[in-house]
Amino acid sequence: MYGNHNEDHYDIQLLRSYVNEIMELKRFLLYAIGDSITSLVTWRGQVKVGNAYLPIYSLVSFLGGIFIIERPHLIPGCFFLTIAWIMLASMQNRLQHPSPWHKTNSFTDYFLMLMNEESPKRRTVVKKMENHKEIKKYETNWEHRMKTDLDASWKEWELQKLADKIGNEDMNTEIKRKTADPLGKTGTNL
Repeated sequence: MYGNHNEDHYDIQLLRSYVNEIMELKRFLLYAIGDSITSLVTWRGQVKVGNAYLPIYSLVSFLGGIFIIERPHLIPGCFFLTIAWIMLASMQNRLQHPSPWHKTNSFTDYFLMLMNEESPKRRTVVKKMENHKEIKKYETNWEHRMKTDLDASWKEWELQKLADKIGNEDMNTEIKRKTADPLGKTGTNL
């Protein structure tokens, strides 16, 4: 047995931890997709170049869209290129995390491993409390965003519940008009 939990026996706490992990990944994925689309459409800076963030991904997608519109027979190839691009963008996002524990090898590292058939000879030494302030700020911002979105969802749910309650009530409005029709008062129509 390796690790803290015996995975061969049924344990409800272990099962719940797995379910919570999957739900956390799902929530993160939804935020990542939403943020990516918003960043792409609004031309926000995505790639850090020097001290500035430039909208490189927005430019590439715009030019790629123009290219695809003019050559629709290349759509299948561009579909797979888009999948690779999404994977590289998610790797870049992980590399920009302030925590050294969240970082991964870059595309260049993997490419050099493929070309040289060996991994680079570098070791990353994580110092005690390295980037602690930046990590805490990042985590605080993430928790604030989650709380704000949860509060907005609850408020939307309450308003929808109220709208459903109002919509389900039987509403009748009597309209009394002054007319010169003498038969209108008897309720019989000819």
